[in-house]
Amino acid sequence: MASWGDINVALNRLVDAGTITSFRTNHANRTDHLGLHVVAITPAADRQSPDFDPQRIEMVRQQVAEAVAGLTADATVTVTGRLP
Repeated sequence: MASWGDINVALNRLVDAGTITSFRTNHANRTDHLGLHVVAITPAADRQSPDFDPQRIEMVRQQVAEAVAGLTADATVTVTGRLP
């Protein structure tokens, strides 16, 4: 299992590249049986935004999943337009 620092670096690279605007994880609160949950934020997933694009949402989800796949085997990735 990778450290939080490794996961943070991988996700921040996606922010720097413009793939996502921000992210949240349950890394600090997770238990082994729940696994890592990454919530990635992108305007493409905001139904109120002119940038809304269902195909782009899936592409972003796959990119985030690939970024953390080598760091942890049990990640779930959700893509949303904004956090509540």
